[in-house]
Amino acid sequence: MGCSYIDLTSEDTTISKSDKVRIYFNVVNALPKLDNLILAFPQYGNEVGVGFTENNVKDIFNDTFDPLIVKVSATNPIDPDGFISYFKWYYYYKDDPSRALETKITPGNIPYVFFSLPRVPGEFMFGVTMYDNDEGQQSNDDIIGN
Repeated sequence: MGCSYIDLTSEDTTISKSDKVRIYFNVVNALPKLDNLILAFPQYGNEVGVGFTENNVKDIFNDTFDPLIVKVSATNPIDPDGFISYFKWYYYYKDDPSRALETKITPGNIPYVFFSLPRVPGEFMFGVTMYDNDEGQQSNDDIIGN
């Protein structure tokens, strides 16, 4: 990482001449990336889950799930020049993005987390920051937006 160099030597043996030049270049960290974040709503005692596509099974807005279990998953997380060391997951009220309500950390080989949300009115946003083995970090907001 950082500035580095190589010494390049060119030699012509027919005329017994050689030349040497030092080439400087900057090595940068390729940050981790992901395709998307997926939300699922698997509830205790309901293996099918609840949510927008499963409302014909259970309607989360008219039933009394308390707390509501939310599974947040990163799809295809990769680090092109190494590996993801860990994920830092969080959620917050949509109107107050500067204040995370809860934060959890999972190892780099577990690209998902479960949150238990109390049944209170509000609109929540979920996110993840990925940390790689070169101490770089990348947020899903930088990749896919909110």
